Amino acid sequence: MTTELGMLVLTALLSILLAFPPLIAVISTQGFRYGLGNRELGSEALPEWGKRAERAHLNLLANLPAFAVVVLVAGLAGVSNEVTEIGAQGVGETWGPSPSPNW
Repeated sequence: MTTELGMLVLTALLSILLAFPPLIAVISTQGFRYGLGNRELGSEALPEWGKRAERAHLNLLANLPAFAVVVLVAGLAGVSNEVTEIGAQGVGETWGPSPSPNW
């Protein structure tokens, strides 16, 4: 497996894992029945850290399809070099340290 495909797999796994913190936030503040229910209040029921976790998850979900298309097209074309590896690792930067201490 190329580095690019490995980063795509890890990013896809991260997208699954990021679904849990907002759910935990709702359950911890509103209760188990509300957390697994219809959630009429939406994001209003979340504490600030839960709202941030939800935004992070939605951001990843919005960007994952474009990243997947680029990686898969490059893989089908047989293109895998230092530039594509650095690009995939840059997109997968969430697995490493933040590039800016202000984040």
